[in-house]
Amino acid sequence: MKTSSLFGTQPEVASNRVAVRPSIQWSSPQRDSAAAVYLLQRIDRTRFKIGWSFNPSARVKSFYEYFDSALDLPSSHVIWLPSRERAEQSERALHKLLAPYRLHAAPGMAGSSEWFAGASYFRAKAALSVVPLRRDSLKVAVLQPWGSRPQDDLYRPDAQGCTVDPQTQWWLIEDLLLRIVHHRRVSVRATPELALVIHQVRQVPMELGGEWYLLRQRALDTSTYQCWDGPRPLNFVKTLAYEEDDLVLTFMPTSVIERWSGGHDLAWQVKGLIARMKARRSLG
Repeated sequence: MKTSSLFGTQPEVASNRVAVRPSIQWSSPQRDSAAAVYLLQRIDRTRFKIGWSFNPSARVKSFYEYFDSALDLPSSHVIWLPSRERAEQSERALHKLLAPYRLHAAPGMAGSSEWFAGASYFRAKAALSVVPLRRDSLKVAVLQPWGSRPQDDLYRPDAQGCTVDPQTQWWLIEDLLLRIVHHRRVSVRATPELALVIHQVRQVPMELGGEWYLLRQRALDTSTYQCWDGPRPLNFVKTLAYEEDDLVLTFMPTSVIERWSGGHDLAWQVKGLIARMKARRSLG
């Protein structure tokens, strides 16, 4: 006899074993203790979990997948942040970013609403790698393998995080712009320099904290378009400027991007996005 589930049809196996969630105990940390946001991979890559914890290595033992040897811990990742509040904020932001990929595990399972389709793991990893240590900081957390502990300088005001390579940053820029077109009309300007015009950006959204409000904040932040090639800072966008209510993003010439590491592929990706924007039917 077979039973069906969200993740496929499986043979029914008679067993007297009763699944019991183990009791995990550790001391209660303070709210300002370091906390981790983690991406927990399954071996079969069908789904992964996004969560936060003061102690990910203990938290993982509350999942049934752990005792079924279904998790790929060496391929999972964490970042450490200075507080529980910051970890919860970052976890919520990742859940919202990946909402179209959300899956629901069986009712009653720990963290059953925090699983996402495996195909979106790379996007989640890219987003996790650019999470600021603090809301008002340009320093980003260090993406680390599972089992890593908080870095010693996490609480220093000048704590150095990792830098983002051009390819990862371009994927994040592309994701941002493709989400913006669902809220505002976007047009392409070819001369005198290649630019994207996002219309009616100056108007402050009525719903503070809504999706367009958050996208608008990212679009107006110059660090959104910055990446690094070793110690050298690079920018995909030369200038941000308002023209009445419209925001104009003037791109770095593709001839310049081609001189970066991996620049030929990046230049074609930039051209491809521009072509898609031109072909897209205007909204609004």
